[in-house]
Amino acid sequence: MRFRAALWLVGLMALVALCAVAPAQDDVQYISYSLSERDVWKAGFFDPTGADAAGRVKLTVRRASAELQADFTGAGEGAYACVATGSPCAAKRRDLFRLETENAFVAEVRYRNLTSSSKLVLAWGRLGKGGGLGSKELPHRTEWGTAFVDITDPKLNGGRSPNAIGSLHLHLIPGPNAGVERVEVESVKVHAAGVADYDGLTSAYRTTADEAIRKAADMPATQARAIERASDDIKATIEDFGRTLSRSRRVPASTFAEYRKRLDSQVGKLERALSVAQTQKAVAETGKDQGYLIQIAHAMTKVFREQPPVGQPAGVVSIRSARNEYESFQLLLVAGAEALSNVRVKASDLRKADGEAIDSDHIEIRRVGYVNVTAPTPGGGPAGWWPDPLFPNVPFGVEANTVQPLFLTVYTPYDTEPGDYTGSVTIEPEGRPATEVPVRLHVYGFVLPRERHLKTPMAACTLLDNYVSGFDDFYPPEKYPRDPLLRRFYAFIQDHRIDVSRVGFRHLKIERPEGGEVKLDFTEADPYIEFCVDRGLQCLDVFSSAGAPYGGAEVRQWSEHLKRKGWHDKAFAYALDEPAPEAFAEVVARAKAIQEADPTIPRMCTTPPNETMEGLINVWCPLTPHITPEFVAERHAKGDLIWSYVCIGPKKPPANFFIDYPATDPRVLFWWAYKCGLDGFLYYAMDTWQIYGKNYPATLPDFAAAAEGKAWGLPHFNPLTWADGNGDGLLMYPGPDGPWSSLRLEIIRDGIEDYEYLATLRDRLGDLKRLDGGNAYTVLRSRIERVLAVSDGICANVNEYTDDPQRILDARQEAAEVLEDATAAVAVLRRR
Repeated sequence: MRFRAALWLVGLMALVALCAVAPAQDDVQYISYSLSERDVWKAGFFDPTGADAAGRVKLTVRRASAELQADFTGAGEGAYACVATGSPCAAKRRDLFRLETENAFVAEVRYRNLTSSSKLVLAWGRLGKGGGLGSKELPHRTEWGTAFVDITDPKLNGGRSPNAIGSLHLHLIPGPNAGVERVEVESVKVHAAGVADYDGLTSAYRTTADEAIRKAADMPATQARAIERASDDIKATIEDFGRTLSRSRRVPASTFAEYRKRLDSQVGKLERALSVAQTQKAVAETGKDQGYLIQIAHAMTKVFREQPPVGQPAGVVSIRSARNEYESFQLLLVAGAEALSNVRVKASDLRKADGEAIDSDHIEIRRVGYVNVTAPTPGGGPAGWWPDPLFPNVPFGVEANTVQPLFLTVYTPYDTEPGDYTGSVTIEPEGRPATEVPVRLHVYGFVLPRERHLKTPMAACTLLDNYVSGFDDFYPPEKYPRDPLLRRFYAFIQDHRIDVSRVGFRHLKIERPEGGEVKLDFTEADPYIEFCVDRGLQCLDVFSSAGAPYGGAEVRQWSEHLKRKGWHDKAFAYALDEPAPEAFAEVVARAKAIQEADPTIPRMCTTPPNETMEGLINVWCPLTPHITPEFVAERHAKGDLIWSYVCIGPKKPPANFFIDYPATDPRVLFWWAYKCGLDGFLYYAMDTWQIYGKNYPATLPDFAAAAEGKAWGLPHFNPLTWADGNGDGLLMYPGPDGPWSSLRLEIIRDGIEDYEYLATLRDRLGDLKRLDGGNAYTVLRSRIERVLAVSDGICANVNEYTDDPQRILDARQEAAEVLEDATAAVAVLRRR
């Protein structure tokens, strides 16, 4: 009786509160249902394997704060802890509130200390027998913060519009290798969504408008007026929003959504007006009557076309490189109030004072293009045009008040003398004065070896078997002779320190006579394998993980042939891709067949270690969230190798290769790989050029227009290659005569080279320990050990890492300088 009375009172208070809404922001009130000390929450631990869970979950509620702590040590897969407004996750429960869904409602959860790979999920259900309805994973955070979830959003409710919400649950789901997981929950509230938006979100909109007005004070007059008009539009919409709420006690969710859409659109216009104003101001302040300016930016910077200038003023570009290394930077061409046309860019040779030179042919100049992200990747940036494809260096145009990044890459050949080289890059728009940007390159006194320490089988399919990409749709065989085209692609991939690991399969002929032994014909495959080996190939897949029945006879023939050719040390067998538990028996059968045919060929499977495959699989390749230094060391002690990979997952907080993730992500992954002790990094594809589940649209990219600058993006190229991942399996683009690179692929190569810096430095440390009998180099050895530890400031774990390009470049420079000293020291010791 007392409970029903409490519910009635809550409902009455909520009705009065909603009716009292007034347009003035300070007077706005909202419905709030807050879980507090008087609400009896219960907690439980659920383990589908039936493991004893006694005492593993602790929950305290005090003054609207709660602490959820769960020890998952020894728990089975799928275990989770649950906190609920009644008996947790049980079919029969007492619901503490009722929300009518003619309005939209937002649940507000304030929490902290969710720092591992675990998940905190807010779930909600119907009253009565309706059962579960929807759920939303909350973002990871270490400090106190608030997550808002629209619990009446049909997208989160399976497309259904429930007539009532009656229960809330918080689920703590552990990540791999989880022990004690702890998250503090301060409060959980439910608001009428629209009113809460007015009270909170519109405050942010108003602040944005006010800040824009302040910035407009020192802008050119025409642009200042545009900013003021955009700000006034935002404030007028906020006032209209308030009047709508004050007239009705029941406002449909669609009304709130429409106001949010209007405000977001107006903020977009305001941001563009600010960008134009800041661009014109920056161009005017250069002091030159040229109508454009040049800035310098890191290669790890994603520069958006319609944003204010973000780089450093053009001075001297200073870069550093080992021999046999590629090093990149960006020059940003910013157009002012008038467009630029027929822009030409060229680089000079780089020369030392003594006349030694790096030819300009080793400097590649490309123009950054854009693809339209319409459905953002979870955890990524907003929808819009994102920088990624790299177009060839041909004359191009730049629209007024926009930025055009230029991506320049210098290759330092093996035989380059160490020292300082200088040269320049000249940018000359038609009818405008040319700008010459000085470039200084310091070449270190060591070489990055051709043979990599890190295995990189990152081109596992697509191009090689037309698996997903629709390669033949872009390059019809009748128009593009296969041999020169494929060699261009293979050379391009190998030049990025990535292995075309399945090169043999596209060209291998397999005869399967009925009743006879399978016969492999390597005649056509060998020239292409050799072509890739000459360019550094180190991983060659000899077992088709996705193909027809394939067993010991084939592996034996591969083994014998590779021994004859001197390529046997490059072989590995991809037993099966991401097997579900019901497919473990198939993996075992395949692994046994490989082992019997040639026990020296490594047997790889993209799965975490498990008892079923123990002793058969000896190259384990789980996703990145499964990897820790301790885990890798444990498997190394058992004689196994550990690779890892990313694909459509994981999503943030772990780093990935998605287009709409930070530019630092691809590079920091390889610092993390070294820190963990990984032996290899796999990626399933580089040329997924079609939309997931569909053939590519009939209108293909206009190659010529894009290359000549007539189109500033690839307007028909949909980067959503998989259901919720932009650029997944897409690291290069189909140019008119071969591959075009991507911003991400260039950064991946930089990351692989960073790994090689560290691995080579590790080798030099071993040399010093072996050769320095008198311990003359103890200080140097200490410096090396400090660098090889990889500071937590670069990456603490798979979820915590830097997004600051300069921090990564500083760490690389420190590693290079120590490696240079170590290389010189080892040379001295070897001459003794």
